[in-house]
Amino acid sequence: MIAKKWGLALSLTFAFGLMACDSSSGGKGGNTISCKVTSTSNSVTMSASYQGQSITEKVTLQGDNMIQTTTYSGMTQSEFNEECEDAKEYSFGDVTCEGKTITVKGEAYGVTIGKLKESAEEMCDEMKSMDEEDLEDR
Repeated sequence: MIAKKWGLALSLTFAFGLMACDSSSGGKGGNTISCKVTSTSNSVTMSASYQGQSITEKVTLQGDNMIQTTTYSGMTQSEFNEECEDAKEYSFGDVTCEGKTITVKGEAYGVTIGKLKESAEEMCDEMKSMDEEDLEDR
């Protein structure tokens, strides 16, 4: 499922202090990828959707710590459970899963809001250039 594949990719990316997407965009071949990033003085939120599935990911910096909350929509509980297990295996922090939300708490390792937002913009540009085959392979 696309959201699951995005989720793992984004979760792994977040573990290194990165995010996805900047603005609404259209993909090739008639596919529409909606993607938006917003930020405050201590957090960056990314919301993305594709073919009825969506993911909202928020990273909050609190001192030397980073809290990443990822909420999925459009996937079954079984698929979410797989995503949760992947997060527990690959994330660099304490992982909790509840409903269809995964929360990872860990050290920020020098990450800044500026770096998070910049990475989000770069990843969104990459997503804009993907066609349907690229998205299915993710």
